[in-house]
Amino acid sequence: MVQVSGARIVAEALKSEGVRYVFGLPGSHSCDVLYDGLYDVPEVKPILVRHEEAGAFMAYAYARLTGEPGVCTATVGPGAQHLVTGVAEAWSGCIPIIALAPTVSTEIEGMGAVQEFPQVPMFAPFTKWSVRIQRADRIGWYMRRAFQIATTGKPGPVFVEIPADMGGSKIEMPKYVPSTHPLRVRPSTDQIRKAGELVLKAEKPVIVAGGGVYLSRAFEELRKFAEMFAVPVLTSAGGKGAIPEDHLLSAGCIGIYRTDVGKKVWEETDLIIGIGTRFEELESGGWAGFPKEAKLVQIDLDPMEIGKNWVPDIPVIGDAKLVLEDLMDYCSERIKKMDYLETSRIKELMKIKEEFENSLREELSRETKFIKVLQIMKDVRKAFDRDTILVHENGSLDIWSYSYFPVLAAGMDVIPAGQTCMGFGVAGVIGAKLAIPEKQAVCVTGDGAFQMMMDNLSVAVQYKVAPTWIILNNYSLGWVKWWQNLLYEGRYISVDFEAQPDFAKIAEAHGCYGQKIEKSDEVKKAAENAAKANKENIPAVLDFIVDPFDHYPGFRDFYKSLGH
Repeated sequence: MVQVSGARIVAEALKSEGVRYVFGLPGSHSCDVLYDGLYDVPEVKPILVRHEEAGAFMAYAYARLTGEPGVCTATVGPGAQHLVTGVAEAWSGCIPIIALAPTVSTEIEGMGAVQEFPQVPMFAPFTKWSVRIQRADRIGWYMRRAFQIATTGKPGPVFVEIPADMGGSKIEMPKYVPSTHPLRVRPSTDQIRKAGELVLKAEKPVIVAGGGVYLSRAFEELRKFAEMFAVPVLTSAGGKGAIPEDHLLSAGCIGIYRTDVGKKVWEETDLIIGIGTRFEELESGGWAGFPKEAKLVQIDLDPMEIGKNWVPDIPVIGDAKLVLEDLMDYCSERIKKMDYLETSRIKELMKIKEEFENSLREELSRETKFIKVLQIMKDVRKAFDRDTILVHENGSLDIWSYSYFPVLAAGMDVIPAGQTCMGFGVAGVIGAKLAIPEKQAVCVTGDGAFQMMMDNLSVAVQYKVAPTWIILNNYSLGWVKWWQNLLYEGRYISVDFEAQPDFAKIAEAHGCYGQKIEKSDEVKKAAENAAKANKENIPAVLDFIVDPFDHYPGFRDFYKSLGH
């Protein structure tokens, strides 16, 4: 056998696993354990981010859209520490990412080596497996286990630490056997029977599709199941876009993200069919919003998630795709064939949607001092392709994008998970665009989040990907300002950006298209300019000046329901 370095074995393992990109920022130790190996493996391309945290966010977005593990890396010590935030976000969202980092050579461990740090225990709470490679001749084994664990069962992140001397060791190249995924779990026939009976008896069932539909890639099965029973589909934030949101059965999001359409469908239901959703705080209305008299079928791959919040009448353990297939098989002999468009319930849903759209038109006709965020959502959506990828941020104004920027192709939505990290979407949209380069990609962000990660505009330019960033600029940390207004009688402190850069000029300095928009009649043209620039492979930044308190109704209703 040919003798190669441990770093080369790591690189070859990534190639064998089908990895296309490694998102990271190297240090000297990184060359020892990874980057020198990548030099001879051109199939795996390193993406040089401007901050390690951005690399984890990009890997997350890549994995969310492709269903394949995203890979990120950083150097020893502070570099690895910067990965923790993104890895924790992936842990919350059950996203399979592999985080790689070097550590100091075993020959000098414990002697005060530069940047020596206890990385394995640091990552342990936020990963399915946090491990240190102990022997150079077992690097391939560790890499295969990392990919297998990240993708098997409930997906999630894995951290692998590689001592510098093992990366530089020369050993015989072993045969690498790639991991096997996905390994799907089929539900029990008894639970399918019980769940099927509830579905058949329900008069006003509703589906709540969560992130589990994305993890299973069960988009087509979800659509067929909904059409088979003429059931409206709501989604959690994590499930947004699981069904095209212009589908007649789509009723929007739940919880803080809901509109009047979703609110009515939710409150009238007698059976909730939860598919891969945990009904967490923002989706459940602080766990207080369960519809009266409704029953619950909870479908989840992970037994530990069953009854975590609301206790189901019928729990079903299994992969979302297989559960939906089995439910349709069980019910197909007993359900009357019908055109779901002709059912009275769907006609009622269509009427509710029409009334809602009319109310939006009325809202847009009212003149205000600032540009309405609703208008921005409408005009940007029209300017971009139907199958555009939407990447979300965390903020009080960009949360409009969850309910008012429809995802029109199944599976084309990327959200931060339970940690709701600011800056996630600003960096993540680059990973999203690299994942599916032929599609347009838009990130809706606030000015606070944008400033955290705007240095990565150059990453998009360097690697010739062209997303658009929509900045809803209220010159403040809007969610905190809302909170200080709501609970502290407007005693605002440390929430307003009294000094702020010109984002359009920042964009131009990075080599992007940039435009500042302050008037309503400029919105449509600006959106078209950005879409045009993207098709010419130029990233774009649109800076919209908006009202700090232009919060959408679901946001205000959520806090009102909590007694605020």
